[in-house]
Amino acid sequence: MLHVPFAYKYAVIAAMLCQVNFYAPRLRLPIESPVKEQDIRFLAVADPVITAKVRSYGGRIQVGSYSFGFTPRGHVIRMLDKYGYQSLGVQMDEHESSSSGLERASLMKYIVNTNDVYQMATNWLMALDVDIKRLESVETPRSNRYPLFHSKRGWVPSPLLTVEWENPKLEGHDPDAVMVEISAVTGDLLQLRDGRGLFDTRTGAIVKNIEALLAISDEDFLKFNEQQRRGLVERYVAPPDSVKDIPFSLVDKLFETSQQRKKE
Repeated sequence: MLHVPFAYKYAVIAAMLCQVNFYAPRLRLPIESPVKEQDIRFLAVADPVITAKVRSYGGRIQVGSYSFGFTPRGHVIRMLDKYGYQSLGVQMDEHESSSSGLERASLMKYIVNTNDVYQMATNWLMALDVDIKRLESVETPRSNRYPLFHSKRGWVPSPLLTVEWENPKLEGHDPDAVMVEISAVTGDLLQLRDGRGLFDTRTGAIVKNIEALLAISDEDFLKFNEQQRRGLVERYVAPPDSVKDIPFSLVDKLFETSQQRKKE
């Protein structure tokens, strides 16, 4: 396993908290902002890989029932059930299959239909600072590609509604594809992926000057006092607004906890 430099880990933790604190209210997710330590259920910082052809860094944090994954510019937001699996919009039993959950969901009253899903999806994307006009100049939107669910009663309208933006000129996987999935039963946001974040108008990469950040030795970082750690975040984190609301005491605690867990 690659060693994750301390300064990089600290900056990514701060960046993820800043992103969640800023975007969760705009997305109207059921998350208290600023994030509290007791609401964080998972946190991991990815091993950085920086080469001439690859720039891979980021992490994932789960706050309440929502997981936020970060690449240099992209976001992956997922609603999880209480067992840590992708939510299907209904409460699941511990060992219940996804087909069983969808079967139950398909029997419930739908409050969202195909006519609603595009507007809801674009509202969430705009809240995440995605330029819809620029996105659709490159990627073609497709609502509800799979409109039916094969239930025990036969084919019925699916309880999962999606809008996908993909480049029709590309064959195979489109790394810049954007997708939003919504529960027809609750109207909740279940998934959102904005590809590599190329259509984001505001945030850019979650951290900047990555090479310089990675060049800070662990020995030097461990000598940083509170003001120097704040200066590190101000210099290298690219938050959507400013660093003034970053809870540095929580960043310190999460960093120290992650280090302790690594030793165990």
